[in-house]
Amino acid sequence: MGLFGRNREPKYKGRTVTEWIDLTQDSEDASPAIAKLGSRAIPAIKAALNDANPVRRRRAVFAAAALGRLAEPLSEELYSCLTSSNRFVRGAAYRYLPKVVPTARTAERLAIGLDRERDFFARTAAAEGLALIGKVAECAVPALIRLLGHPDIQARSKAINALAAIGRKAVNALPAIREIAQDRALPDFIRNEARQAMKAISA
Repeated sequence: MGLFGRNREPKYKGRTVTEWIDLTQDSEDASPAIAKLGSRAIPAIKAALNDANPVRRRRAVFAAAALGRLAEPLSEELYSCLTSSNRFVRGAAYRYLPKVVPTARTAERLAIGLDRERDFFARTAAAEGLALIGKVAECAVPALIRLLGHPDIQARSKAINALAAIGRKAVNALPAIREIAQDRALPDFIRNEARQAMKAISA
């Protein structure tokens, strides 16, 4: 965005929206500032989501998440971030898109990513995003069950938490979760998570 365009942006505490977007990873004040700007921040966030620079694009995802459901007009731009060639942009979109669009459509896109994604960071971010969506993410249950078999404990933990958030509709995951809960070779924290997930799904 050119200097003239940036000067026309709304400001909060002396900074433009674009300047706050650029601070989303470096300042704890950035997300609250963007939230204060509200819908006035949307044009600048949209421009940043379409930026060729992956760092700017990733930060724009964080900015959109700060607006929550108010950023729904940016849903298509956020969906496009799921197919970015940059793993950090994809990971941010997997993790934070559900804060803006916590729908079955989003769950479907994240479930696809969970199965197809080869990057570990992005794949676990998809599981985190599905946990945020919760009950309407039923379509992701098969992919999350497959993630339960991942050799990395953190990946399995994120799958367990997502399945717990889905609740009763994740009943098909109970045998695999029970196996984790009963495996004494695993760390206590993940066995406890598995037990809690079993309660959430069986409730």
